[in-house]
Amino acid sequence: YEIAKELCRTHPDSYVLHTVAAWLLKEPSDEQYYRQAVELAGHRAFPHAAYGSYLLNHNRPEQALWQFQNAVAIDPNHIFAQTGRLVTLTRTKPAEAEKQARKLTAKWPSNSTFWFDLSRALRKQQKYEQALLILRKAISLPHSERLRHLYQRHLADSLSKNNQYSQAEQTYKAVLKDH
Repeated sequence: YEIAKELCRTHPDSYVLHTVAAWLLKEPSDEQYYRQAVELAGHRAFPHAAYGSYLLNHNRPEQALWQFQNAVAIDPNHIFAQTGRLVTLTRTKPAEAEKQARKLTAKWPSNSTFWFDLSRALRKQQKYEQALLILRKAISLPHSERLRHLYQRHLADSLSKNNQYSQAEQTYKAVLKDH
């Protein structure tokens, strides 16, 4: 970790090094590296999105949303920024998250993450039937193996919310077996 700090001291104009240092360092005072990366490359989407992710993980959703929105304004095709914005909106403004997720699934219909985020926004609004249908769509699309457990756990929860307890139980058992 000291190497990351030293690289930032010796290369103070590198937004990439500041972003990497921020990811490696975990102390609250290390937030300065995110701020410096944004200051150095405010015209690039990634530093804003990375900082937004940090802010969201530190329970500062309003500030996170601002960073994600800046990133999306710079590059509307930045998937990491779009995903971060949806996650943040789902926590703070689920109806807006639903609206944005629908736009993103229309633009990128094969992106399972956007469908999954749409299902989470619907669940947050207690639209359980719709959420289950959308979640099944997300599961049917290609996605990374690391997301399989998350999707299945949410499927079990959604089945339960739709009073499909037998299927929910089977899915929970499969999730626990695989984990």
